[in-house]
Amino acid sequence: MKKALLLLALIIISTNGFSQKLTKTKKIEITGTFANPITSPNGDFILLTNQQSEGVLLLNMKTNKLTQISKIEGSGYGYSWANDGESFFL
Repeated sequence: MKKALLLLALIIISTNGFSQKLTKTKKIEITGTFANPITSPNGDFILLTNQQSEGVLLLNMKTNKLTQISKIEGSGYGYSWANDGESFFL
């Protein structure tokens, strides 16, 4: 019974813990194929990686300019924004 409750709790947390509420959508005109977009808390920037998770790119939502942040292989697996929205973790 304890295992079943633990499994249920993990399922609930995993489906709700990393979701972001979408209020407005905007088509972004950039060239390339990207994965794992994570929007900054203020919505001004998006962190992206390529399909092989090789490196991290920063997309400025105001200018649609992409900036390469990292070219390190595997750095595209676990990046995230700090709560202040001014910095991020690789």
